[in-house]
Amino acid sequence: MPPSDATFASKEGRIKFCQDCLEMGYLDLAVRELMKGLNLFPDDPDLYFFLGVAHDEKGARERAIEYYRHCLDLQPDHSEARCNLGAALQALGRATEARAAYEEAVRHNGSLPEAHFNLGTLYFDEQAFARAEAEFRQALALRADEAQAHYWLGLTLAQLDRGEEAITELTAAVGADPRFADAYFNLGVLLDNQGLKDDALEAYTTCLDLDPAHDWAQQNLVALYSAKGMLKEAVDAAKESVRRQDGDPERLVTLGSLLTEGGQVEEAAELFLRALELNPEYARAHYQLGALFLKQGLAKKAAREFEKALEKDPNSAKAHYNLGVLYETQGQRDLALQAYQQAIAAKPDFAEAHFNLALAYHEGGQEPLARAQLERLRGVDPAMAKELEAHLKA
Repeated sequence: MPPSDATFASKEGRIKFCQDCLEMGYLDLAVRELMKGLNLFPDDPDLYFFLGVAHDEKGARERAIEYYRHCLDLQPDHSEARCNLGAALQALGRATEARAAYEEAVRHNGSLPEAHFNLGTLYFDEQAFARAEAEFRQALALRADEAQAHYWLGLTLAQLDRGEEAITELTAAVGADPRFADAYFNLGVLLDNQGLKDDALEAYTTCLDLDPAHDWAQQNLVALYSAKGMLKEAVDAAKESVRRQDGDPERLVTLGSLLTEGGQVEEAAELFLRALELNPEYARAHYQLGALFLKQGLAKKAAREFEKALEKDPNSAKAHYNLGVLYETQGQRDLALQAYQQAIAAKPDFAEAHFNLALAYHEGGQEPLARAQLERLRGVDPAMAKELEAHLKA
């Protein structure tokens, strides 16, 4: 039921009635009564302001902007109108005008948290992260329990490589709004980056409890389970990811690689082939199919897939490396040396490639070159370098 009786003893009573209508969603009624008010009080800025609010709520941004500007013509220091004007302009993608409106709003009234917050989001979009941080902090100084301000401050601090502070802010965001799924997701990302895998796992699962359709959380969950060695959970999560978008070659290959790891090679091969049907140029699918063939002892098929992977992506270090392994098993030492060198060129910290290249030099009697690889390996993986040194001394 709309608020009762549109008979008003005063202009203020009409405005209060219209505010109640706006809060209850009776937008057309509010507009009608506000227009009647303008016939009686054509120079009242608040009537124009609330007409702007009503049209904003209806999604009529251009009309809202007109009314906010009328309000400001009559009362230039109407900070709420200027803030709302900025928000309407921002919604239409007119960022420069929006920024000017917000800056003017805070100049007139620095205690308006919405203006500081919205200005911060514009600075964030412009990658002016230090300025964005200042505005979000000002918004929080005025309204400390605002979940969105904590959230955006957290994202800003993450961009400034201040991970621990970002985690603190995102934790505050979910504290202020325990149903804030995106905050849990980004908290998971930051915790994962900090090596706090268990905490990240909890954040991602909470995100998915709140928003089961959150696809990025689902994909990150797959990677996290895999990194933690929780193969069954990783497979289940990857299957769910494929179910959501079974036409995505990347998801098919991710599931296939996990199934390969679990020994389910036939199912994995089907997934790799499906991925290549969808995208014949997908180097990772060729590589994973080659790795599966290698695991089955099918050397020729494996080599063919690794070569196809390198046609699509010449910098695939793993494909070069595995070709080197195959060449060695076939006694093609020169080709193996070349493949290991190319693997290292693509990925200079590829410890296994340094190890195998050094052994290949050693077995060919090229001790100075073998020793040079040993020294390089010391800077990459000291434990593996000790193992290599023992082989070279044998």
